[in-house]
Amino acid sequence: ALLARLGRLDDALDLLHLAQNIDIGDLTGTTAAGLHLAGLAGLWHALVFGFAGVRVERPDDVALSIDPHIPDRWGELRVRLRWHGRLVALRCRSDAVHVASTDPVPVRIGNGGLQVVPAPGAWVPIGEGRASP
Repeated sequence: ALLARLGRLDDALDLLHLAQNIDIGDLTGTTAAGLHLAGLAGLWHALVFGFAGVRVERPDDVALSIDPHIPDRWGELRVRLRWHGRLVALRCRSDAVHVASTDPVPVRIGNGGLQVVPAPGAWVPIGEGRASP
């Protein structure tokens, strides 16, 4: 997650592929005994907090902070998560994020200010520059 947030996307992708291949490629020879759930959780963590750039600083955050770092070859990353009890669907691109929910969602995209995305959703351009890792 940290490598993606630092903009080291090639290194982040290498580690993401290694992590996914633990089970898919059966790198340890133990896949027949079951999936490595901690490894799958780590993949989700890397995608959501690293590449999508979702940040949670406090349980009572007033806005969902998003600062995506999407590899060019992906074009877009889609993730769904719960934030303050509401289901939020994100479509992250290098220049904008589409935020969708059944309720309005306050967001900060990149270094941009607080915005409220109305339901059912809208594209929000990435703010001035990038947030710091």
